[in-house]
Amino acid sequence: MPKKTNAQHRKDLARLGPAARDADLGQAVLDLIASNNALRATVLALTAKLDTDAGVTDTNYTTTANATLPAVVADLASRS
Repeated sequence: MPKKTNAQHRKDLARLGPAARDADLGQAVLDLIASNNALRATVLALTAKLDTDAGVTDTNYTTTANATLPAVVADLASRS
């Protein structure tokens, strides 16, 4: 069985019911995944910059961020 695409998952979620379709639940889930991953990347970029700043010492911010941030969320297509 071929893997489903994000678009197919989005349609499946819309078929859960009229409210899911009206709210475009599938797109909302895809947007939340993308937003989470973008925010995670931003935090890691900022902590990497702090780690290279000569004025900030004795803390490995990137390691701290990696330990406390949630993992990257896989998109819907990679879950099938």
